[in-house]
Amino acid sequence: MQAPEILQALSVVGGVATAVVGLVLARVKSQGAQALRRIDVSVEWQGQMVGRIAAVEAELQRERVRGDMLEQEGFKWQRAASELEWELKSARSERHELSKRVEDMAVENVALKKQNAALSLELRELNRQVRSGLLSPTRPPAPLVKKEK
Repeated sequence: MQAPEILQALSVVGGVATAVVGLVLARVKSQGAQALRRIDVSVEWQGQMVGRIAAVEAELQRERVRGDMLEQEGFKWQRAASELEWELKSARSERHELSKRVEDMAVENVALKKQNAALSLELRELNRQVRSGLLSPTRPPAPLVKKEK
């Protein structure tokens, strides 16, 4: 082979090498661009996920606050219920005492009715004695002897 042929062959080899290097470089650039796009997409996706996570955490915090408020409200209702139970027990106790007093008064009423009946009989007897002349309004009555049953 002579010099011009060698130069021509080297030139062809150089052209092919340049073309191959160009193709490899283009492929590397393309793959790099795709990787960058994937990274951009990944970064964007991660940003979206971070945003979603922040939103969920904020919602969770609001729900915790709401839960705490509901728990406090529950404690208030529980305390109110305890107070009402105490008032109910007190009212039942008072009702029981009043029922006992009513029973005692009923017994006393029966005794007073018996006493009233006995006094009515005594008054009738005194009136009978006054009408019959055995007793005068100026003379004190003789003591009555009660008949025991």
